Amino acid sequence: MGDGHSNDIFTEAGFNKFQLFYVEAIMNDSSFPMLNRVKPIFEKMTLEEFGVLVDKISKADDYELYQQFFYFMILYRDMKNIQQFLNSEYFNIDMLEKFIIFTFGYFSKHDTTNEDIFDEILFFLNRERLFELTMKSKFIQSDKHLLFLMLSKFDLNMLNKYFATIPDKSGIINYFLKLPDVVLKRIISRNFRLFEYILLMMAEGQSTQQISSEFFEKYRE
Repeated sequence: MGDGHSNDIFTEAGFNKFQLFYVEAIMNDSSFPMLNRVKPIFEKMTLEEFGVLVDKISKADDYELYQQFFYFMILYRDMKNIQQFLNSEYFNIDMLEKFIIFTFGYFSKHDTTNEDIFDEILFFLNRERLFELTMKSKFIQSDKHLLFLMLSKFDLNMLNKYFATIPDKSGIINYFLKLPDVVLKRIISRNFRLFEYILLMMAEGQSTQQISSEFFEKYRE
């Protein structure tokens, strides 16, 4: 597939962009030329074409293709259109969840902390997308550490919205209290509003009022 032909395909339908991406990302053995050839695909891509690409990758159900696609999303995360794409409805919750799992799996192997992954890699995810994950992602709901990292990104209105929606507030509180001390301190330092919210919910229960007082004294600094 020559360069001139590739440039022609850039102006065609999303299906051909999927074909081009597949050829360049999966079939090409040389990584450096591959990066140079894949980047223009995303630079010139429209939101609708991105939706077609995501749909076809989902239907292909090819593990290697998923891995390559998510890798390029991380690689090009500073591109404004990529940030827009990943925050759009075209990147559905199932793909977003898979992307989060891939990102944490990839960077945890490089000794990157969960906090750094959120702050430096996934910084572009807006609060609405994070809220959607807390509500619909079984992976996030089962990994309370990641859940609290997401909650630490919320302002007071978003915290109100979240805690007004979940039925098991006591379960959240109990897990928060059991977090390792170093993890708990990091979360508190990230969002004091979240810390206040947890204390408020703890104080609402008679049995936890003493715990609430002791907890605050321990971590108020």
